[in-house]
Order: sequence, then structure tokens, then C-alpha cells
Amino acid sequence: EIHELVSMNIKRFTDTGWLYYPWVVPGAIVVVLFATAFAKFAFNLPQKTKWLFIVAAVVYLGGAIGTELLAGRHHALYGDANSTYLLLVMLEESLEITGVLILMFARLDYMRSNGDDLQLSFRPDSK
Repeated sequence: EIHELVSMNIKRFTDTGWLYYPWVVPGAIVVVLFATAFAKFAFNLPQKTKWLFIVAAVVYLGGAIGTELLAGRHHALYGDANSTYLLLVMLEESLEITGVLILMFARLDYMRSNGDDLQLSFRPDSK
């Protein structure tokens, strides 16, 4: 809900369709700050893990910010009661989920390559 609150406060300053959801501006700024803060960490990861992290970020942010810009423009021009807008929303959410899945895979692959083992157990409680 943070981006809704930010959008409500910024929306009065902008009227363009591309920024129909104006939270993307401070969101992009936060992404740049975060990327700057963690760049050294990311670039010191093994090659495979580093590229998986980068792909995960690009996919996730492509959905969260990129598709949100497109959906906002479409919403401003045509409203949200049409199949194109719904497809854009579905694309946005799918990209975000896919980005998270890639990041999870990267982390688990990194753990495996370092000899760490993850074991899950689904047993009923023995009470």
C-alpha cells in the first residue's frame, strides 16, 4: 500500500498518462539508491549468481515499474474496464512473480554450489 499512499500525494502535481501511477518516480529513485548500495556485493558474487540476480532484478522491475508505466498510460486514455488493461496488469504481476522466482532459484543454486543443503520436511506435529 506504500505506492498507493505515495501516488495520492504526488498525483495532484502531475496529470500525464505516463505518470497515471506516479509512485514509479520515487520508486525508481529508491531502486537506483538500492542498486548503488548493493552494487559491490552483487558484482563480487560468482558469475552465474551475479547474472541470475541481474536478470531477476530486470524482470521484476520491468513488471513493477515498466509495465506500470504502460498500464498507467492505457488507464489514463481508455480506463481500466477493458481487456488490454487487464492483460497489462496480468503481465505486470507475472513479471514480478517471475523475477522473485528467478531470485529464489539464484539463491538456492548459490547455496547448492557452496555445499549448503536445504531440506524441507512436511510431517504432522507429533503432539
